[in-house]
Amino acid sequence: MAFGVAPRINAAGRMAHPAEALAVFEAGLDEEAARQSVDRLNQLNIERRRTVKAHFEELVESVGTNTPPGLVVYRETSRKGIAGLLASKCVERYSVPSIVLVPSTAPGQVVGSGRSVPGIDLVETLRPLAELFLRFGGHAQAVGLTMAVDQIEEFRERFARSVEPLVRRDSQRLDAEAELNLSFVGRHFDEHLLRLEPFGEGNPPPRFLIRMAEVLSVRNRWVRIRQGRSSIEALCWDVPVTEQMKGDFLVEFYGKTRILRGFTPR
Repeated sequence: MAFGVAPRINAAGRMAHPAEALAVFEAGLDEEAARQSVDRLNQLNIERRRTVKAHFEELVESVGTNTPPGLVVYRETSRKGIAGLLASKCVERYSVPSIVLVPSTAPGQVVGSGRSVPGIDLVETLRPLAELFLRFGGHAQAVGLTMAVDQIEEFRERFARSVEPLVRRDSQRLDAEAELNLSFVGRHFDEHLLRLEPFGEGNPPPRFLIRMAEVLSVRNRWVRIRQGRSSIEALCWDVPVTEQMKGDFLVEFYGKTRILRGFTPR
C-alpha cells in the first residue's frame, strides 16, 4: 500500500486534482470506468516522477557544493504539489533540514514544505522565526508555511544560523545500528540487507559504524573506504573527504548502495 497504491493516489492531488483519485473508488463495479481511472493515476504518477526528477536536478545545480547547515531553496518554476517531495530529496542528498519554497496563488507570497533530519525538531526550530511567516505548522519532521516573497533572504540566513548548532551537535554523534567489520561485507551480507527493503518512512536504511578505517581514494562523488584488507565504495554528498583520512566512518546501506553520512577523525 505505502509504496504502490499511496503514491498513485497522492499523484492525483500533486499533479492534477484529488477527484482523479476519487474516481477510482466511485467506479464501483464498472470495470471499464475503474480501468480508465487507474490508467489515469498511473500516468499522473509517471508524470510526477519525471517532474520531480527534472526539478530536483535543477535544484541541485542551484545549490552548488557549499551546502548550508539549514537549506532554504526558492523554486520559482516548481508547483506546490511537489515542494514536499523536493524537500525530502534534499534531506536525503544533503543530510540537513531543508525547506523548499514555491510561488503561492496569492500575489507576493510563497508557500513552502520542510523536512528535517532525525534529532532536529522543525517546528521548534521555526518557532523563534514566527514573525517571518504569515502562518506555519506541522510536526517535528515536516512543516508547511506561508510567507511574503520579500522575506525569503532573511529567512534563509536566520534558518541556517538557527540550525547550525543542532546540526553540529548531531554530526559529532555518529548514531549507528551497529559496528561493522568490512571483512563481513559481501554477497550474502547484501542479500540479507535486501530483505529489509523497501526503505522509507518508518523503515530507514541501516547505518553502520566502521571503526579504524581510512580513505583509500576519492573519485568524483565516490569514496573508497578501507579497513584492514577489505574496502567498500560509498557515495559522498555532504561529508568533506580527502585521501588517507583516518578515523571512524558512518555509512548508510541502501542494499548495495552505500552513502557516507559522517566521520570522526582518530
